[in-house]
Amino acid sequence: MGGGSFHINEFGMVLVPSTKNWAEKRYIGDFTGSLEFYNPDTDEIIQLKDDFGYKTGDLWDKPYIGGCFKLSYNDKVSVNRVWEDETTNIILPSDRTDYELIRRIRSIKGTGGCRFVVNMYGIVITKVQIGHQWKSKYVGRINYDKWFRREDYYEHTYF
Repeated sequence: MGGGSFHINEFGMVLVPSTKNWAEKRYIGDFTGSLEFYNPDTDEIIQLKDDFGYKTGDLWDKPYIGGCFKLSYNDKVSVNRVWEDETTNIILPSDRTDYELIRRIRSIKGTGGCRFVVNMYGIVITKVQIGHQWKSKYVGRINYDKWFRREDYYEHTYF
């Protein structure tokens, strides 16, 4: 059995690279359950779904993984999608924009454009420069009622 890269998005959809373009992803099924990671340095189990006790702006001490999204200087959330060798910037419609999430991101990142990730459990994380290092910070969770729709991912996906 071969191996390879895959991504599980915030809807639990398992996405794999297309054979013709690494950035183009294909939906192959759904993941249900919980992913656990073993940290050999601390002998602890890490669960990405556990954000209990985190507040906006807290350092995120878990892996920084998830789908990459952008917040523009004018508060538009977007994602790049690749399909048939074309990259498209998909903007979240105004009626589905979570202004509370944007407020939380801005409280950490300030004004201007920035990037953030959403992990497979809908947890939002971003990076900030502290001294000479980039550190992960917890933002919160997406509100699925004010987010991209699951059906948006069937034919296209982000990278």
